[in-house]
Amino acid sequence: MSANYERWPVYEKATKVRSIVGALSRRGIRGMSSELDHLRRSSSSVMFNIAEGAGKFTKADKINFYRIALGSANECNSVLNVVIAEVGRQQNLTDAKALTGEVIAMLIGLIKSIDERPD
Repeated sequence: MSANYERWPVYEKATKVRSIVGALSRRGIRGMSSELDHLRRSSSSVMFNIAEGAGKFTKADKINFYRIALGSANECNSVLNVVIAEVGRQQNLTDAKALTGEVIAMLIGLIKSIDERPD
């Protein structure tokens, strides 16, 4: 049985980003090992914090974990900018960047919707 959050579009997109990043890490990009490691860790953090936030009960706890996920998603975006600037636009990199942008927008929407709920 899967957890409810595993079917959320934001989590599915975050999982796709992590999958692309995993493939990039396995393949490697010359001179980018540190950046790829950082990207792998931050893309995992997005998934971990969405999952942890989904398991929380208070509004403040949920928002806290989704904000951490948002920070990690912004980190992914920044690292992707560095890698793209260094090696050029490759399809898998631009796909990861586009998906990351969607994850960022969805997390902002999720945080706002929870924040606007009455306590």
